Amino acid sequence: MQLAVLEDDAELRESILLPGLRDFGFEATGAGTAAELYRHMLRQRFDIVVL
Repeated sequence: MQLAVLEDDAELRESILLPGLRDFGFEATGAGTAAELYRHMLRQRFDIVVL
């Protein structure tokens, strides 16, 4: 399942959220800004977006 996470705190996003979600079997992609998330969404379809 493809999952996108929007979190502006890079340490929280990269050290805790994304690794934890990947441990549960999600294919997780992180973004730090809405613009970055939008660019990801233009290239890839996500099943879930966590804001």
